[in-house]
Order: sequence, then structure tokens, then C-alpha cells
Amino acid sequence: MDCEYEQRCRECVARRHRLLYCDGVRKAGMGIFMKKVKEEINPSKNTTHSRKNAGKTSDIARSLALVTQLGISMLVPIFLCIGIGIWLDQTFDTSLTLLFLILGFLAGGRNVWILAKQEAEKQSRHVRRRNQYDLMKGGKEDERSE
Repeated sequence: MDCEYEQRCRECVARRHRLLYCDGVRKAGMGIFMKKVKEEINPSKNTTHSRKNAGKTSDIARSLALVTQLGISMLVPIFLCIGIGIWLDQTFDTSLTLLFLILGFLAGGRNVWILAKQEAEKQSRHVRRRNQYDLMKGGKEDERSE
């Protein structure tokens, strides 16, 4: 059997608000209830926390994308060269599969080297920009304090 306050709480939940003085909830544990209410009423605290996690999530996603791209860049030339080697062996009755396998490894290694080099340059540019910004910001603060 619902009390009048519990019925009003259910109605308020639909509007993303909660009634704080519900006899049934107070008996169950007001501390837990108040904590949930504060989290729902003050989303600004939750958004700052989620923004910090969003940065970490985007870094993880970027790293995962890079690893996937490196793996694909290594495997595609290897499988293409193996396929070409097998096709040449069957068509012209030769034994070039091993040669094309080595060629595939070299091409894949070159691709991975280029991608890793580009990513390292991108990271170093980012670090340089951040250091320049920190120096400019620090210089302006020093000028203001004098």
C-alpha cells in the first residue's frame, strides 16, 4: 500500500525530480536516497567527472585505432604478396611464393615504419605546442605579478 508521499515521488521521477520527504524512503535509508537525489539534481558534478573519463576514453580509442591500423598495414601486403606468389606458382609453374612472402614482410614493415614515424611526429608536435602554450601562459602570469 503506497502512502501519499510515495505516489508523489513516482510522479516526480517522470519529470526527473524527486520529493525529498517520502516516509517509505526515509525508513529505507535517507542517506542513500539523498545521494541519488543529489546526483540527479546536480548533473554538473557528474559532467565534470565524465569529461575527465571522456579524455581517457578518447586516448584509449585513439591508441586502439592506431594498433589496429598498424596491424592491418602489416598484414595486407603480406597476404597480397602470398596470394600473388601462389597465383604465379600455379599459373607459370614456378616457386616464387617464398620470394613474395619476404617481399610482403618487407612492404608491411615499411608501412608500419611510416605510420609509426608519422604518429611520433604528430605526438612531438602536440608536445611542442603544449610546451609553447605553457611558456606563453607562464610568461603572462609572471608579467602580471610584477
